[in-house]
Amino acid sequence: MNTSQYDHRKPSTIETLQADIQSLLDNNKSEKLLVIAGLQRYLADPPDTNAEFVLSNLIVSSTHESSLQMAHRAGQSRLNALLQSTEFLSLNELSHLPDTAEYVCDSKKNMHVWVEDTPMQIDDLLTENEILNQHLDELSGYADEAGGYISSAGDINVEQWLRFYGHPLPSTVQHLQNFLDLIKLDHLALSVTENRFELLKDPGLYPTELSPAQRQQIQALTHSFGSRNTGHLLDRLVEEVIGTAIDSLRFSPLQHINTLLNSVNGNIWAKGYLEALGWYGTRSGETPSPDDLQLLLMTAILLNLDPETSVLESKSDVLGYELYKPERLELTPARILLELEQHLIAKQVISVNSAPLAAYILIANVAPEFLVQKIPEELTIGSPLWVVHSLAVAKIESIAPGSSGNMTYEQVQSYAGIGAFDEHTEQLFGLTVITPILNWAALNGLIPYSATGEYSGEQFTSAQAYYIEYTEALEQCSNAMNSQLPIREETALNELKRVIPDEQYLTRKVFVHYHHRDPISIHEIFMSGDLIEEGLTGNTLSTAVTTNHDLSMLDLIKRHLHELQNIENLYKSEFDDYFKNLRAGTGTLLKLAISKMPARDRIRIEYGQLSFYTVRKKFSDAATHETQRLRDKHRGRYGIILCAKYKSELYYYELFTLQAECYSRPDLRSVFGATAIEYFEPTESAEKDEKQWQTQALDWPLDINAYLNGTKPVKNVTHKVVVEKLWESYEAERLAPATRSALEIFFSQTIQTLVDNLIKYSPPATYDELYNAGYGVAPIEAAKKNSQENVDLILNLVIPFRSCIADLTSGDPSRRNSGIVGCTLDALAVVGSVAGVATKFASIALKSGSLLTKSLKLARVTASFALSLVNPLDGVPDLLKKGGSLTKKCALLITGRGLKTSGKATRQLRNAGGTLDAFNAAKSLSCTDVKIADLVVAGELSDATQVLIMKRGVDWYQLSLNNHKARGAKITHFQPIV
Repeated sequence: MNTSQYDHRKPSTIETLQADIQSLLDNNKSEKLLVIAGLQRYLADPPDTNAEFVLSNLIVSSTHESSLQMAHRAGQSRLNALLQSTEFLSLNELSHLPDTAEYVCDSKKNMHVWVEDTPMQIDDLLTENEILNQHLDELSGYADEAGGYISSAGDINVEQWLRFYGHPLPSTVQHLQNFLDLIKLDHLALSVTENRFELLKDPGLYPTELSPAQRQQIQALTHSFGSRNTGHLLDRLVEEVIGTAIDSLRFSPLQHINTLLNSVNGNIWAKGYLEALGWYGTRSGETPSPDDLQLLLMTAILLNLDPETSVLESKSDVLGYELYKPERLELTPARILLELEQHLIAKQVISVNSAPLAAYILIANVAPEFLVQKIPEELTIGSPLWVVHSLAVAKIESIAPGSSGNMTYEQVQSYAGIGAFDEHTEQLFGLTVITPILNWAALNGLIPYSATGEYSGEQFTSAQAYYIEYTEALEQCSNAMNSQLPIREETALNELKRVIPDEQYLTRKVFVHYHHRDPISIHEIFMSGDLIEEGLTGNTLSTAVTTNHDLSMLDLIKRHLHELQNIENLYKSEFDDYFKNLRAGTGTLLKLAISKMPARDRIRIEYGQLSFYTVRKKFSDAATHETQRLRDKHRGRYGIILCAKYKSELYYYELFTLQAECYSRPDLRSVFGATAIEYFEPTESAEKDEKQWQTQALDWPLDINAYLNGTKPVKNVTHKVVVEKLWESYEAERLAPATRSALEIFFSQTIQTLVDNLIKYSPPATYDELYNAGYGVAPIEAAKKNSQENVDLILNLVIPFRSCIADLTSGDPSRRNSGIVGCTLDALAVVGSVAGVATKFASIALKSGSLLTKSLKLARVTASFALSLVNPLDGVPDLLKKGGSLTKKCALLITGRGLKTSGKATRQLRNAGGTLDAFNAAKSLSCTDVKIADLVVAGELSDATQVLIMKRGVDWYQLSLNNHKARGAKITHFQPIV
């Protein structure tokens, strides 16, 4: 820290303090922009992930009158004096160095001279001389105050900047990128108006908390003012100050809360609390801090609503209203707030007119994620995206408490992708994600719900596994739906380019092959397997290949023939990977379609006896017999009729595999009842070429085009079709529970088996069809002549994919049908890309607010790290308390070490996020009667309570960085730093 010897601070006065701090803020911001630009250039071509990177070699220009430049300038002056000293100039070993040489001394007494970017260590020469050694000792002290380095040129390095401003040194390239992502964001203003619960944190952990006696003192004063009943203080203020319609309060609660806090009536109440506590502003000549008046009034309102309120008490319960109760799975945040209002009114906590503000204030104290503005209407609290949202809000609240309620959803999402940049932030984020994932799993019925919010480590392990599996399935599905079918033509060209990078040379039609009359390229010859004499691999160029152009091209090819891999094997390997992913993605879409059915239908499908039926046209009026192979050829491949026999009743559904739509069709029961189709043997086990009597077509209330062409099904139509049983489970129906959530259905083994059989027996496109499509569409094949006809056929079948994943996973019941309608398997889109229309259907991007984003991946990574905190390798958690419960009221039970780790991480986040910028600037000023001090408080967070204090008379108070005036209670126990 600064001592009188190395004090570089700029003199200031109480009168100029505000202007001086602002000047430093502006200069420090300019300096930070230079550092950001330097880091962006550095990370544009980062070092190997395993290599050690040295940020002290990353030089940026200094900024005049920044905090760091002032600290560095003092040491630079001493360094230049040393360089001009007689003792230094007499060192013969350095006499040959040019005048442009730059000298750098660090805090460990290492001295280097840089000549044309080449360093040479010279401190051993200086330590041999007593006077120079004393200079070196002094310089190392200045360097320690200036981030570890003093340079004769006056430039600074990035490591120096990080150290000076108290940032951690990133140990990996990813940590460095994460740190850069955070400091690039716009700063959040830490307004005391938003940080309304500062005074109600647990005593002993925070410097500004109220003691139990002071809380009782505030409550007693509220009662003495005539507001004895619960919520009466807020009711009175609303009636006296606002008196507006309830809809207005609900539409803009934050605005009306600020109106109350700044009103004349509110100030009268607040000054009463201020005087009762003896805070600054109670004596003659003292002006109360507006920050304190607002904080105390909000504290009184909260205590009047809930005398036991505390930000550490609960993360799931608001006066008996359980936020994450499973029955609220599909509710939006707005709906939760409305229900909370009704709950508070029913419990007689508050009057009808004040309920919107009471709900807002109380939920802000427990779960601020509900108060973010402009949350998408379709986002529900049971969706995986809500976990991402909650984690983003927690990060913001760590940086600037109370700020998230004043932000839009889009602004909050800019913090969702912020990753950890050191071990402490990694641990804090790991702890933070535990409760949202537990809530998500309990809401969705994946772990038992606890009304008291008590969950075990084992339950988190299960919840975390479900969350990762589900979100990975969604991501895999999205990737599969956006992947293009491998094309042998591209595979061949890529293999040639791997060996001979000149693409233009490979595709020039300047060669001749014995079997081809027209000029042809090496690419086309290789693709058809005619390039190598031995076959698909070998060392000898085919004798059938010649050229009338430069023969050296053939010589080049001959030299590299042995490096080429078998094109058939390469294409098959690529296709197999593609097809495997496509089937997995298709399975996910179908499970989503079924799991989004109404609860009664999904229970019938999961626990009933299942069978499904195909739909086709009668393909011949003349024939009397037909084979199963012919039937299979003509059946509709884009939909099936699903039947579930449950409690002796038959329930029918149309499931369209291409679109991933599932409709309940109770009207089909009478049609099936008039036939004997349900008693027939499934056709999947029939002999394919055995002749059978032709099946007669009947009038069915079905849209045949949806089955044959993949179009959206039209309601209220009748077509003459043939319906045949394709598959039957033969498993008896089972006893079902009263309720099953959508995610329980998604993870059901029964549903997985159903989906596997749907894909196996009724796929929209088979392995061979897609394989041949990718294999045969190439310039060398004669089939190319029909490509335009293929394109027209495909365009007639494609149903746009668009945002199906976002729709299906939003959790909004109203979007179920529209979301599922918007889905396709992408199989036809892929075929379209083969035929030359890739730009129409390939690379379909998900919406920025969808699940499958960087933020979702980061939440998954954070969840995996959280698991290591809950279940460490050595079996002994040191951040979480031992015992059966991991949480209580959904608040984590954290050890003292866990609290200390969280405290360090929070300081790092606030520092990098800009919250401490004004505090850091003030530390660079020397002002009479203003000190930097550590407050002495009980507990393990004593090192987290560094504040600026101001002397008024004989007493010390906290300095408000909002108005640069004294505020709060007298500070008696502190340790001055400077």
